[in-house]
Amino acid sequence: MHPNLLAALLIILAMALAALLLVAVRQPVSRRLAFRQLARRKTEAALVISGSVLGTAIIVGAWSSGTP
Repeated sequence: MHPNLLAALLIILAMALAALLLVAVRQPVSRRLAFRQLARRKTEAALVISGSVLGTAIIVGAWSSGTP
């Protein structure tokens, strides 16, 4: 990874996590509904998470190998 991008990416990650935390704190009903759906549909949630991880890995792999 490019060391000069590391600081910028960490800042973007921190801002995204702060925004997520702000939404979770300010909207307790949405948070409750999300966790309820997660508890009810465990397989679907696992498929969504694994798909997101796989897609991210493919994109990062393409970027790191230099494939456009």
